[in-house]
Amino acid sequence: MSDLVAPFQGERYAAVDRLSSLIAPPYDVIDQAERARYAALAAENIVHVMLPEAPPGEPDEARYRVAAERLANWRRTGVLRRDQQPVLYVLAQDFTLPTGEKRTRRGLFGAVAAEGYEPRRVRPHERTHAGPKADRLALMRATATNIESIFLLAPDRDRTLANAVAAVSQGTPDATAELNGVGIRLWIVRDVSRFPIPRFTSPTAITATKRRAPMRWRIREGRPIACSR
Repeated sequence: MSDLVAPFQGERYAAVDRLSSLIAPPYDVIDQAERARYAALAAENIVHVMLPEAPPGEPDEARYRVAAERLANWRRTGVLRRDQQPVLYVLAQDFTLPTGEKRTRRGLFGAVAAEGYEPRRVRPHERTHAGPKADRLALMRATATNIESIFLLAPDRDRTLANAVAAVSQGTPDATAELNGVGIRLWIVRDVSRFPIPRFTSPTAITATKRRAPMRWRIREGRPIACSR
């Protein structure tokens, strides 16, 4: 098993029959009107935690406390359930191009070690601004939870990983949903010993967002957020 990518015990919505009303796109593509639309779908929609709002009359920073309290309540009441063992998750997104051609994008959810850029196994590809990083760090500290994933591209020259992901996605999915016209299917890989995760060496992966990765490292190291987030 790789020391960079590993299985983990994820938390998932228990109500698999109404996942489409509980999920949302990444926080940084949601404007205020869209946030209101997702929030109205269900009291348990993830935007209530991912993009929390402060109660009327309270300072804006109170939104992080609200997110932590809501997340704790979801866990207490069974809205969210943690998988009992470390697993991997295979995801497929089915979508249609403007030309009418149908495509599927497949990927893998795993835990990525909080490793800095120095070993060059995880590398950034974009510059990000101080404000969004400070916001995400505050949310992570308040909730002690990775609310969102980091998108990674990794070398797979012999397609061993791609073939394994494709093989898993031939089975019956453990959960399905739809988001803005995109079909979503999820499989849980419980026998991770049979799933080929490469032993990544330098350099291997490129992060598609630099906002969240440095936040994990700061929390790992106990470092305060820099002024230029």
